[in-house]
Amino acid sequence: MKKGNVLLLALFMVAFIVSIIGLMYSYNKRILILSQYEKDNYRKVNLSIRENILNIYMLEKFQNINGIDIKLITLPSEYLGEFSTSRSFTWPSPEKSGLCIDRIDPDPDNGGFVINTNQGIFGLNLSNEMKPYYSRREQYARQIMNAVKQETRNFLDISFKNFTYHIIDENETLPNPPISGNIRRGTYVIKYIVEVENIKGKNKNKDFSRKFEVTFTYNLNVLFSTNSKTTRNWNYTDASYQDGLYNCSTTVNFQIDVSTNVSATFDSLSIKQIK
Repeated sequence: MKKGNVLLLALFMVAFIVSIIGLMYSYNKRILILSQYEKDNYRKVNLSIRENILNIYMLEKFQNINGIDIKLITLPSEYLGEFSTSRSFTWPSPEKSGLCIDRIDPDPDNGGFVINTNQGIFGLNLSNEMKPYYSRREQYARQIMNAVKQETRNFLDISFKNFTYHIIDENETLPNPPISGNIRRGTYVIKYIVEVENIKGKNKNKDFSRKFEVTFTYNLNVLFSTNSKTTRNWNYTDASYQDGLYNCSTTVNFQIDVSTNVSATFDSLSIKQIK
């Protein structure tokens, strides 16, 4: 074999071996990267599963056989008092006719009553008269929220009775929507950041601690009841004639009784581990 051909063959063999080594290195490098990715992914998934299991375990500590054991909280109903008012109602009529009241229905959104009569429907707005009573809504709402907060604290003590726990932070979200008419309905949320110790791991002889975000949600109701006392039938007190019609006018006297009832109903609980 000629010397030149031998040299070319040797160069070809070197190039072939180098390419094979390069391919093997590239392949092995990719295998190493994928292996590291799988390891990292496994750690994340394993950690997530462990955290979820721990969250479920801790959530079970908040529950008994019949579900979450938080009672409906109701403050005693309170009679606030009474006041009297009068209103004049006018309607056009082809003849002088009296006003006959069929029934009076509460109208909470407008702070009064809807009066159904033989001459039509009349609205009775009592916003001004009710202001002294409405001003106490915040007092009652705060009172029921304080009772709810105490209940959740007691529930935490019961749920964590086998652990050592510390409340690191306590935050509340006040009811929303705001007050409308003489009814207040809203959602009251209390959120705790709790550090729990004495949790048993795989090694039964070793305890560890974790921080959890525990959220209690309640439905809050502050209800003002208003009852009207009035005579059923009223005759017209005045009537002026114009353009073929009488403008009949009747004045009705009302005596209003006002009372309140405040309650909070447990809605939901969530717990999750935090860093």
